[in-house]
Amino acid sequence: MAVSKSKRGLKTQKLILQTAKEFFYEKGYEKTTIKEICEKIDIRTGNLAYYYKTKDDLVKAIYDDLFLESYTFVSTHLEHKTSALERNTINSLVDFRARLRDKNTTRFYLDNLKKKQLSLYLDNNLIRFVRQFITELKLDISEKELQDILYAEYGLRRELTIRMIENPEENDFWDYFTTINIFRCRLYKIDENLMRAFLFNAMEFERKNDFSQIRLLI
Repeated sequence: MAVSKSKRGLKTQKLILQTAKEFFYEKGYEKTTIKEICEKIDIRTGNLAYYYKTKDDLVKAIYDDLFLESYTFVSTHLEHKTSALERNTINSLVDFRARLRDKNTTRFYLDNLKKKQLSLYLDNNLIRFVRQFITELKLDISEKELQDILYAEYGLRRELTIRMIENPEENDFWDYFTTINIFRCRLYKIDENLMRAFLFNAMEFERKNDFSQIRLLI
């Protein structure tokens, strides 16, 4: 029985993305080219462009993949009912651990952070939770205020992440992770004690669950 066109397309798309991850891991963002990805899997650049028009589109798809994998893992391993804010905190932990999994992955993530137009996309999936917890906590925030808050949160997260990666001996991961989450509480005027409880639960989640198989690249 012939494989359907849609199934072949999904297989090709998956192969492109996996090959891109391997090249990004070995060579980094800047040195990886669309041409060599195509040569590796023996397809034309026009065929690749059907799925991913640019190298940045490949990168965005990689972060989308990570979000889906980490979200699924957290959802299936939580031992108790959680609020949107707590789920976001735990999901962020799993996601960031994957982005900083090893030297090559961290280098790739840092390159993405420093490319401003691309870095704006990196937290898009994590921000999906924001509207959920705003509704759940009945926060009185207008759309304009929300955009300003997101911009401030994005800026701090980006700068602190770059600083932590570039000066690992001076920056502990949990200090960094606590800082960005407490700052979030102050921006949204959420009780910091509530967040500290969620951070403790996130630490417990990490202690009880091995999610080392969740990776940004390979």
